[in-house]
Amino acid sequence: MAGVFASMAIKWAIQKLACMVSTPMPSSSSAAPAASEDLEVLKRLERTMNRIHATLHDAEEHWNIREETAKLRLKELKKVAYDAEDVVDEYDYEMALHKVEAFEQSARANRSGKRRHEEVDGTIQAISDIVPVPSELATRARKIMDMFNEIKDYSSNFSLSENDGVRRSIPDIHQVRQTSSMVFEPSIIGRESIKDTVIEKMLSHNKSSTPESHVSVLAIVGMPGVGKTTLAQLVYNNTEVCKSFDVRVWVCVSENFDVNDITKRIISATNEFSHGETIANLQEELVKEIQDKRFLLLLDDVWNERRDYWEMFRLSMLKTKLCKIIVTTRHKNVARLVQTMYSCELSCLDPNDSWSLFKQTALLDEEHPNNPCLHEIGKDIVSKCKGLPFAIKTIGSMLRYEPDETKWKDILESDLWDLEQSQNEVLPALELSYKQMPMYLKRCFITLSLFPKDYILHEENVVLLWEPLELLQHGGGANKAKLAHNCQIMQLPKSVFQLFNLHTLELMKPAFDLYTPIVNGIGRLIKLETLPPLEILSGYDSNLSELRNMRKVRSLSLKGLDYVCSVEDAMEADIPSKIHLQSLNLDFTSSHHQQLQQHKPGAVSHQELLESLQPCHTLRDLSIYGSRGLSFPCWVGNTSFPKLTKVDV
Repeated sequence: MAGVFASMAIKWAIQKLACMVSTPMPSSSSAAPAASEDLEVLKRLERTMNRIHATLHDAEEHWNIREETAKLRLKELKKVAYDAEDVVDEYDYEMALHKVEAFEQSARANRSGKRRHEEVDGTIQAISDIVPVPSELATRARKIMDMFNEIKDYSSNFSLSENDGVRRSIPDIHQVRQTSSMVFEPSIIGRESIKDTVIEKMLSHNKSSTPESHVSVLAIVGMPGVGKTTLAQLVYNNTEVCKSFDVRVWVCVSENFDVNDITKRIISATNEFSHGETIANLQEELVKEIQDKRFLLLLDDVWNERRDYWEMFRLSMLKTKLCKIIVTTRHKNVARLVQTMYSCELSCLDPNDSWSLFKQTALLDEEHPNNPCLHEIGKDIVSKCKGLPFAIKTIGSMLRYEPDETKWKDILESDLWDLEQSQNEVLPALELSYKQMPMYLKRCFITLSLFPKDYILHEENVVLLWEPLELLQHGGGANKAKLAHNCQIMQLPKSVFQLFNLHTLELMKPAFDLYTPIVNGIGRLIKLETLPPLEILSGYDSNLSELRNMRKVRSLSLKGLDYVCSVEDAMEADIPSKIHLQSLNLDFTSSHHQQLQQHKPGAVSHQELLESLQPCHTLRDLSIYGSRGLSFPCWVGNTSFPKLTKVDV
């Protein structure tokens, strides 16, 4: 899923690179030939990045990729995109450094009475307009373009064609998801009251006298798996409802609101065959079937939010004597578009009804009437399902005829989404909701995977996360807060560190807990510049290797270094490679214990540990606490740290 950020990241990089390489190369420069060649490499990189961006953008916006070859190709393209972004970022840093040095040189010249600088567009720069491309960056740029060409060759030479065999057709989610009007009412639990409410609305008469008052639309709204279709089936098959209408038709619509197709299906349900092809001919046929009749139409699983489609579709209904339409949908926007009366919002089952549904589905009373342990585990499982009927029935059917208490406990302790049957039944319904999100909302959603499961989010903090990533596309402050609120995501999936372009990570913790463990996966956030204070915990892996590729951090605070098991572990952090690091805090104490552990034979020497954590020469601020070393590491006070202005030990 992190791929949804790839096109956005490379777009930023392209814009930045375009500005960098637009400056003409001075012909008089003695270094012009070599510099010009390296600059041309960056221009070629820009063209390559534009091609990658176009491919990734199309894949994200328009394609549901299923083939493994296509997935591999896109995965490799995303890696190339992020590598290219790294090159651009580092060249951007070189340019910024060049400007700073030029400014300082100019300031010194001013103080000596010499003015050897020029001002271009309000920015003081060096006499040379172009910043030489470091050879290492030019080499990496060439490798990136070689990798891109390799991917192109793979795509051309290793793709399967019709000559290789007959292609099997894999049904898409919306093709698998079909519904009908059939229902076995005795098996439905907890919907009696709301069923009666909907039936009453279907049988009531509209008191309005407008020309369209005989056409009424009721929307049933709810999240996936809550039972919208089941409620609609109960109403559709009610005896009184059946008596009140001359014609009843059920249509499962799903994602694609094709007016022609839906009209054809209605005609086919009322007659043997539809002969029309154009919407005009089809509507004429439909009018013949429903004109001056009492017509009940149920449109299940509607996603359409286009008013013109809906208005075109409902024209035929105006020819009826009475028309009642029930629409089931996940989205309130759809309900607002179609409804002529207040919508029916379907909520989850209460705990008692949830337990009754689980017992019924798992045959608990029939198969295990005298097993109190299974009953207790079952209640805990039901509690995890949060009243969602689809989830309850899915897990209940898995445990039917299962006497092994251990397997019940395994399901209780597993995430619902890890279970094979859930992946086949529940997840496709949720994936459909994800697929229908616009791209900017997909990106917003995925950033939330940075947070732990069940983490309670505050709107203002979510906005602060989304805003610097430019994910909010609907105006300023109030609108951004509204967008954050409308996402309504409070219960989150497992945390998976997938957001590669994040620059700042700040986690909310209790006031008494100022440090954060170095969690698995944080090392993938290689663009981080700001990290919360980190702590190594007793009895756990240090995870210092997670810091290896985080070379852009500007401030690093490590606590609990007394728990590092070896010098090799410390070296895994690769502190010398962090050329942007300005502040380093090395603390051997623990926030969970007042005193250090007694030194154990064979434990790591604090002095050796500090030697292995030598920072880059860019360091400005150094703090060392709790060290039992007899002397400081040799790099402290070394003249190779000219910018070090503060030392606290």
